Amino acid sequence: MIASAPTTVQCIPARLHRTPIAVLQPASTTPEPTHNPWATEVLIQLSRPRAFRSFSQAQRRFQRADEILRSAVYESIRRQDELRLDAEENLRNSIASALI
Repeated sequence: MIASAPTTVQCIPARLHRTPIAVLQPASTTPEPTHNPWATEVLIQLSRPRAFRSFSQAQRRFQRADEILRSAVYESIRRQDELRLDAEENLRNSIASALI
C-alpha cells in the first residue's frame, strides 16, 4: 500500500527545531584560477624520486634517438628510390641508344 501525504499542514514544534549544521555558500561568479603548467611540471619533477627523474630523462633521450633513427631510415629509403629511378632511366637510355 502506498502512503499518501498528510491532509493537514504539519509544523515542527519550536523545542524540536534544530539549526542547520551546514551553511550553504552562494555560488561563486569568479572563475577558477588558472595554473601555470610549466610551474606545475617543475613541481612534479621535483617531487619525483631521483631514480624516476633519471628514468624519465633516459626515456626522453631514447624517444629522441628513435626519432633520429626513423628519419635516417626514411631518408635512406627515399635515396634508394632516387637511385633506382636513375638506374632505370640510364638503362632505358642505353637500350634506346643501342637500338638506334
